[in-house]
Amino acid sequence: MILARRTAGSAVRSVPRLTTGARALDELLGGGIESDTVTEFYGGAGTGKTNVCLSTSLRAAAGGHRVVYVDTEGVSPERLEQVARGVVGGKGDVDGAVSDLLSNLLFFSPMSMAEQRNLVEKAVRLARGQAKIGLIVLDSATTYYRLDYMADDTMRKNLLAQILQLLTLAREEHVAVLLTNQVYTDVETDELEPVGGYVLRHNAKAIVRLDWVSPSVREAVLVKHRSLPEGLRARFTITADGLGEVEEDAANS
Repeated sequence: MILARRTAGSAVRSVPRLTTGARALDELLGGGIESDTVTEFYGGAGTGKTNVCLSTSLRAAAGGHRVVYVDTEGVSPERLEQVARGVVGGKGDVDGAVSDLLSNLLFFSPMSMAEQRNLVEKAVRLARGQAKIGLIVLDSATTYYRLDYMADDTMRKNLLAQILQLLTLAREEHVAVLLTNQVYTDVETDELEPVGGYVLRHNAKAIVRLDWVSPSVREAVLVKHRSLPEGLRARFTITADGLGEVEEDAANS
C-alpha cells in the first residue's frame, strides 16, 4: 500500500510513501516511509527495528512492489512467515497467498562487510534494471561496521560508499530505502547514540529512534526529518502478525 502526503502549495509534488503497517508510525513520518530518500530507524536490542522492516517490506510486496532485503541480523524465517500471514489475512488459499507474497522479496544475508557492500551494489543494479523494485532494506547497516571499524578506517569509507549509493539510487529511481542502525553508550553523556556517526546522520533524511515502553509497546521519536519538526512521538505495538495500534489510554500513559 502506498500513502501520499499532501504538501502545502499545489506546486509541491506529493511524494509516494510506503506504509509501515502501523497508522501512528505512518502519521509520525507524514504518511509512511518516503521514496526518493533514506529513512533510518535506530534503537537498542528488542526495540522493534526488524519488525518495522518486515512489516514495511511485506506490505510493499502486497502492493505490487519487489523488495530487496539485505539482512545482517539473522531474521527468523518463522517471524517472516508470521508477518506475511498477518498481511495476507485469513481468507482463501492463505498458504498460496503467503508464497506469492514472499516471492516478491529478494532476501540476502551477507556474512561480512565486504559481502554487505557487494550486496548493496547488487541491490542498486537490480533496482535500476527492474522498475517494480520499490523498496531496499538494509537491516542492519552497521552490524559489521561496529565489529570491525576500530581496526581500519577503510570501514567507515566502505559504509559511506554504501549509503551514498543507496541515497543516489533513491533520488534517481524514486525508490524507498529503509535501514536500521545499532546503538552504543556514549561514555561522556551515558546516552545511547547511533553507530556510524556522521556517515548515517548526514545522509539519512529521516531518522527515527525506537524506545522500549513495555513488552508489546514501542515509542518512536522523530530525531530528524527534512520537512517535519523534530521531537514528534508516536506509539505502536508489536503483535504476533506484525505492527499494530496502541489503545488510547495506553498511548497516553
